[in-house]
Amino acid sequence: MGIIYLAQPIGNRVRSIDRLKPKDRKKPANCNNSNVKFGKHLSNYSDLKDRYERLVGDVDVRVIVNIPDNQIQKFEKRLKEIFVEHIKQFQEESKTVTREWMSGITFDKAKQTILSEFESYKKQINNNS
Repeated sequence: MGIIYLAQPIGNRVRSIDRLKPKDRKKPANCNNSNVKFGKHLSNYSDLKDRYERLVGDVDVRVIVNIPDNQIQKFEKRLKEIFVEHIKQFQEESKTVTREWMSGITFDKAKQTILSEFESYKKQINNNS
């Protein structure tokens, strides 16, 4: 079972989204508690939380939905389409290409959106089977 999660830095201190990025690569974007990231994870929650604490630091990571591994890619793609404006806003503000970091949306609104999309997604899956 896979995880769709949200991550949000704790506090307004600006920090890198990837402080472990190799020095030879382009400088990563910065984030703070005005940013939210969604994503998928195919392992357990503690691995996910540890990863974000290494990459970002003090961060709130929450599982929003559990989804079968064979459906997670399709659902994540759907979320990228839904959140495209917020992703673009983060990219414009940070002048960096990112795929799932967002600006202009609250954690609660992102969570609500994911949950309602997941309900629609499950109905669609059930209707097609």
